[in-house]
Amino acid sequence: MLKPFPYGHPGVIFIFTIVHLGFSTVYISNILLSKIKNLAIVSEIYNIKKIDFYFRIMVPLVYKELAVLGLIIFLSCLSSLSIPLIAGGGKGANLEMYIFEKIFIDQKWTQAIILSIIQGLFLFLISKFIFNHQKLDLKNNSFVSSRYLISRTAAMGLIIYLMTYILGYLFKTAEVLMSSNLAEIFAADFWIAFRNSIFIFLSLACLFFGFSLYIFYSLYQNKKINALSLFLSPSTVLIGFGLYLLLPANQFSFDFLKINIGISILFFVGLYKIYLLPSVDQIRSQVIQCRIYNVRFYDFLIRIVWPQISSQIIFVISMLYLIAVSEFALMKAAGSQILTVGTLTESYLKSYRMDQAYVLSFFSLISWVIIYYTARYFYVRDQKFRF
Repeated sequence: MLKPFPYGHPGVIFIFTIVHLGFSTVYISNILLSKIKNLAIVSEIYNIKKIDFYFRIMVPLVYKELAVLGLIIFLSCLSSLSIPLIAGGGKGANLEMYIFEKIFIDQKWTQAIILSIIQGLFLFLISKFIFNHQKLDLKNNSFVSSRYLISRTAAMGLIIYLMTYILGYLFKTAEVLMSSNLAEIFAADFWIAFRNSIFIFLSLACLFFGFSLYIFYSLYQNKKINALSLFLSPSTVLIGFGLYLLLPANQFSFDFLKINIGISILFFVGLYKIYLLPSVDQIRSQVIQCRIYNVRFYDFLIRIVWPQISSQIIFVISMLYLIAVSEFALMKAAGSQILTVGTLTESYLKSYRMDQAYVLSFFSLISWVIIYYTARYFYVRDQKFRF
């Protein structure tokens, strides 16, 4: 933990770096395994110098994919609201935060709407460019041992980073748990916030099941759903402000509806693309055979689709729980007054009550792990009983 934390642009840049480091590592690993692994083996056999391999073979082959990675990170930073809200220091840390300030602080709605439209067009154009150029073949990307693809320095750096981050978080959490008054933290406000978060999670889970049913019914009917691939990193402020204008404020039912609609728009397509799309591509080839043998949609769903995507669905549902207990930026942009674990944590951070925020973040993380592995345990046990 940085003391004092560098609020403003340095703090936002620092957090964005930490947030995108893991994704960037996995993405670059997939690029290398998809395009370079065989060439690395051949280069090692012919004893090509490492410097020549990197600059004459690897860079020319992967620079486009690295540019796409840069655009993905740029889009994420451009459309993120939660990190600038916490660490931005109220100085328009990015375009999303600037639009948010125009709406809720300066009350200049016309300027905010114009900026939101420009931002939305910009996001769509870049998303379309990424979709057209992101054509990685991720099949059979097993690791290949080659000295050209192994870096002890990078491995040590990654280990040091992970150990510093994980151990630092655990030690700080243990210190806070031993020194804080837990009865004060887990008081009535917390249980109200947790109850509301659970309600949001259950409704999101139902909505995602409906969304998944639509995806697989469209697949069964041989309808194209490629348009979903163009939907990338929507603006939190644009969606939240639209819901703020469309639905009445300060009413629990409408605030609850705002949150569910907003989270569905913001996260469902992304979760589908990351966790379900690879399975959808595999199932697509099986649809023709099902239609030839006149398999009903119910049987197609239960006997063919569910066994192939059940583990992914369980993980996605657990991620929806994590979103339900941690999201706060959308709620502020939509003018929602519902108290959740996320908004309670954000209020602690804003008032510099870091110990309470640490405890609630640890609770959210641990409860997510418990829910995921409990669901996975019952799923695995059910599979054993069946077979």
